[in-house]
Amino acid sequence: MKCVIHGSGGVGGYYGGCLARAGHEVFFIARGVHLEAIQQQGLSIKSAKGDFRIETPKSGERCDPNFDPDLVIVAVKSWQLPEITEEIKNYCTPSTLILPLQNGADASDILADTLGPERVL
Repeated sequence: MKCVIHGSGGVGGYYGGCLARAGHEVFFIARGVHLEAIQQQGLSIKSAKGDFRIETPKSGERCDPNFDPDLVIVAVKSWQLPEITEEIKNYCTPSTLILPLQNGADASDILADTLGPERVL
């Protein structure tokens, strides 16, 4: 499965790392110091279930337009959703599913309004 992690901090980094470790192809979207650290040092996961490292994960400020993900995990802060929904729309295929991991009640609605309710899990 091809996955995009949009927001590669603690939550996105953990779930994306687990998916990559399980053999899935993962693209991490990050910005600033998080992106720089991922690109220079890889992605280190520390967990009660065991620590591990993804040495050279695919990453960038924007998703590779040819990546064609099966799943996008949205792990940005809820207030960032309006600014990233159009960006997500640009790299998704018609069958891409969206999994929001925000703690706000309206995150799914915001994503569904732009990306379509049939795509948002």
